[in-house]
Amino acid sequence: MKVPEYIRRKMHRAANLHAEASVLTRQIDEWFERRGYSMEDLRCGDGFSLEELDYGNDVTDAFCARVESGEFLDHQRRMKSRYEAVDQEDWRSLHLL
Repeated sequence: MKVPEYIRRKMHRAANLHAEASVLTRQIDEWFERRGYSMEDLRCGDGFSLEELDYGNDVTDAFCARVESGEFLDHQRRMKSRYEAVDQEDWRSLHLL
C-alpha cells in the first residue's frame, strides 16, 4: 500500500505541532517551577490542571484562576508547614537525648 501524499503532509504537520507544543510546555513548566510551584501539584490530573493542555483541552482560564486565587500556594504552604513541623519534632527529640 502506498501512503498518500496528503497523509504524509498531515504526519509531518503533526510532528511539527507536537515538537512546538513540547517546547511551549517546557517553557510553561519552567516558569512555574522558578516561582516555587511543584509540577506534581500543577499537573494533578483533576481535569483542570496543566496536563489538560497536553491533551488539547484549553483549561487556561480556569487553571489561571486557580493559581491566582492561591489554591496551589495554599497546598505548598500546608506541605511546607508539615515538613517544618517534622523538622522541629526531630530537633526537639535530638535535644532530649
